[in-house]
Amino acid sequence: MCLSVRPYIPNPLCCFKCQHFGHSKTSCRGTLTCARCAEMGHDSSQSTAVEKCVNCKDIHTSFSRNGSAWKLEKEIITTKIKKQISYPEARKLVKTQTPASATSYSSIVKTHVQLYAPITILETFCTVILNLIQLT
Repeated sequence: MCLSVRPYIPNPLCCFKCQHFGHSKTSCRGTLTCARCAEMGHDSSQSTAVEKCVNCKDIHTSFSRNGSAWKLEKEIITTKIKKQISYPEARKLVKTQTPASATSYSSIVKTHVQLYAPITILETFCTVILNLIQLT
């Protein structure tokens, strides 16, 4: 019988109080923050607002595995385990390998459509193009 053994790579540890990575609720010194809307002062069971991530400010819940912050944290942990280095060393290594984050076209469109809800596609397109021109 031949079995392959691979190292266990845990998912990022996320605090259920402040919604940030790297610690648990019991050791948190942050303030209570909603995991759904990223607003302080209430938990996610009371939230009716639009979804927003505490960590990457994108349009999804803070506990979503699709967020860029969660994916970055998972990559740091994976590097730490595979290369057998410390967490700060792994974070530094991953950050140097990761290109600088620029605002993507899709994130501008998503944010713009949700905030302003333009009437026509042409208005949306023109406004987004103008915003992109202003960013450059």
